[in-house]
Amino acid sequence: SESTSTTLLHVGLPTLTKKEEKQIVTNLLDHPKQEQLTLDEALSFVCQLTTEIIKENFHYDMSCVQIEWFYDFLLNHSEIILKYSHWFNKDIELVKDDPIYLKQCQLKNMIENQKK
Repeated sequence: SESTSTTLLHVGLPTLTKKEEKQIVTNLLDHPKQEQLTLDEALSFVCQLTTEIIKENFHYDMSCVQIEWFYDFLLNHSEIILKYSHWFNKDIELVKDDPIYLKQCQLKNMIENQKK
């Protein structure tokens, strides 16, 4: 599976353990900017943490994570979305067939459902 991992890293899809994911979640929730943190800043932050982990584990310099991966990460860790729900307060522009758009809608729905 070594080659599979490297291929995934090459396209910006990091392979992280549950523990490593949890570490990133914690760091994001404890971010010094707290609610002032923007979605773009969060992406950069997660990207930085992830690439550091990947470098340590695989000795591979990953340039950044794919935006799809980042959204999946958010979808898998609802506690991030609940804390930073303001990221999805504004209306999301409709982009037909855009996987990112679908993920944003899912996240928005998650937030709506939590508020009920």
